[in-house]
Amino acid sequence: MAVCWRVGEAKGLRTTAEWCACFGRHDVPHAPVLALDEIPEPPQMRANAVLVENEHPHAGRMRQALRAARFEGTPTHPDRRPPAYGEHTDAVLGELGYAPAEIAALHADRHACLNTEPRSSAGHRAT
Repeated sequence: MAVCWRVGEAKGLRTTAEWCACFGRHDVPHAPVLALDEIPEPPQMRANAVLVENEHPHAGRMRQALRAARFEGTPTHPDRRPPAYGEHTDAVLGELGYAPAEIAALHADRHACLNTEPRSSAGHRAT
């Protein structure tokens, strides 16, 4: 607990780059916490081709992480884009045993959503 307190006190004393340099000089295993737009920057991630970009029909250009484990003869590239919000709702409800009329009622009461419903920037349906 005392170590956590000391680290908390010290974290604002240097930049992330300064801390990484300091830890590196002392052979301390470390990695920076990155913002989304910084993710492809570390040389190791670039060398390992960890991220791929795909075009999403609604969201535009999107980055996805590849599977961590890679095996010879097993594809690691995503075979399809991430689904749009609510894109598979009807299919999932149908697989769960809901009849088409019940699914329509869930949509009418806004207990289930379609991918055509607008979303706020926080990821929730706009009201």
